Amino acid sequence: MAEVVVIGHAPSRAMYQAVGDVMDGGAPAGLVVHTATEEADGTVRIVDVWESRDASDAFERDLLNPAIEKVMADSPAEDAPDSPQVEYLEPFEVIRG
Repeated sequence: MAEVVVIGHAPSRAMYQAVGDVMDGGAPAGLVVHTATEEADGTVRIVDVWESRDASDAFERDLLNPAIEKVMADSPAEDAPDSPQVEYLEPFEVIRG
């Protein structure tokens, strides 16, 4: 299967870090690279490269979504983010250092 680039967003650095703290497991299987940058408006853009769409889907299903649900259950309703918009792109080139 081909590699896949996944672009997602978190509403804030605090929310991003809270979800990461819940997962607290290091790099998941199939992850090639993970990056997170803070935008001017305070949102966080997340760009990951995965070995396959299956690996990305397994991470979202087994780790990410349960962590988000836990953080949201512990957060005030006004802090709830909008529905996440995730892009899946097929790269035509990935250069590994």
